[in-house]
Amino acid sequence: MEIQITGLSRVTSPKPNRYGDIILAYFDVHVDWLSIQGAAFVKLASGGLTTWEPLGKDDRLPQRSMKMCGAVRREVAQAALPLFEAMGGKV
Repeated sequence: MEIQITGLSRVTSPKPNRYGDIILAYFDVHVDWLSIQGAAFVKLASGGLTTWEPLGKDDRLPQRSMKMCGAVRREVAQAALPLFEAMGGKV
């Protein structure tokens, strides 16, 4: 699988959500033939790293615009990690 991070913006004051997960950055990524804009780089309350897909535009019920399987989420997060750290981010 080819993963290319094409942009990343750190969250300046990350705060945990009600489950303890923290969005550290938003980024754009190209995975094989799919481009995703606005994915979230997330530190889970369990200590792991993951990717959350962007939310859809339906204000009535926020849902992910698409779904990646868990293995792909983790690989994309690992691809975003070096860029996040290069920009001064700490996990």
